[in-house]
Amino acid sequence: GCVDVANPVGNVFTLKKKGILNLVTDVSTLSEKRINTAAYIQSRLQKGMVSRGNMAIDERDGLTDRFLFQEFLLRNLGHFGQTKEQTALSYQLEYLLAGADSDVENLLFLSGFDVYRRNGAMLLPLRIPLLSWLMNRIVAHLPLIGSLSLNRYIFARPVPDEPDWQRRYSVTVVVPARNESGNIRTAVERIPDMGSHTEIIFVEGNSTDDTWQTIQAVRDEYAGRRDIRIMQQDGRGKGDAVRKAYAAASGDILMILDADLTVPPEDLPKFYKAIATGKGEFINGVRLVYPMEDRAMRGLNIIGNHFFSRLFSWILESPVKDTLCGTKVMFRRDYLKLAEGRKFFGDFDPFGDFDLLFGAFKLNLKIVDLPIRYRERHYGTTNISRFRHGLLLLKMSAFAASKIRFR
Repeated sequence: GCVDVANPVGNVFTLKKKGILNLVTDVSTLSEKRINTAAYIQSRLQKGMVSRGNMAIDERDGLTDRFLFQEFLLRNLGHFGQTKEQTALSYQLEYLLAGADSDVENLLFLSGFDVYRRNGAMLLPLRIPLLSWLMNRIVAHLPLIGSLSLNRYIFARPVPDEPDWQRRYSVTVVVPARNESGNIRTAVERIPDMGSHTEIIFVEGNSTDDTWQTIQAVRDEYAGRRDIRIMQQDGRGKGDAVRKAYAAASGDILMILDADLTVPPEDLPKFYKAIATGKGEFINGVRLVYPMEDRAMRGLNIIGNHFFSRLFSWILESPVKDTLCGTKVMFRRDYLKLAEGRKFFGDFDPFGDFDLLFGAFKLNLKIVDLPIRYRERHYGTTNISRFRHGLLLLKMSAFAASKIRFR
């Protein structure tokens, strides 16, 4: 029908934004099932690309392509206003708009579940001595070949609802420090208050400078203003320091901040928000997204980090863009479970990063990458040996793959 308006320009722009479905039917008469509006075609186009089967519509293709794509849905999924009694889905169009990649994932999305991992583990369904073991335990887990598996496992968790997250949890920030005397005071000044309470634990580890004396002096100077606890580790390595501090921590959320401050302490509230609002259960800092300062990371280290990120993404069946970023965040309740099961992977990780990543995987925690801006060190020198520690990382990766991918 026609609409009598003095100036139709506003109406035209409104109709252009709605899409063809709104032009041919009253959307208020469709199913009352609720879906996330971010899953609609228009919203997904804003993120870059919508793919379905052999079709791909890029946001740059403009309004015409958006209309054509929605017209395709209308013509091929004509039951948007009728209940399909003989199928598991009530409304085909509503189902498609969920935006996931498979039947099960679409249904999980509409039911309020978040898919965080997928894998498959069977190439040969027959029991043939030795050959079945080789195909299903080894070959099925190799890159690319795994996509040919006959079975698929999907891991999902309920989408959490976290009201009043700003002050719901207390936080412990663990700062391992070896020969970092010049950064101790700056760390206390720059670590922001988060949640209901923020505890800072410094762990001094076999320093050859006056780091321990500086930690004691700063603790006394800030007494009554900041909750600062201090300790010295008994063993060696950052992993040992983190485990000692985590065992004594009181916060609901545990964070690691390297004392070199190459990860800005001002970024820690982003980690708090990500875990407190339920975006993930293990928040992993990523240094390889934003541009770095000139001398923040040496070229060989960048190559090594990219290599290990791809290797660990395959091992953990989840995208992990940076395995060695010092800042990792998890709930203390999850860490206590991780510590109880640590013997599964062993206690040989001197860095602490892989101990936590492997443990998070074993606990089925959702691992989420959070980009940070990696800064140049302004005091001291790195405690990492590129070649010696690189070989150790390869050994740890092989061991983890044997426990996870080829178990």
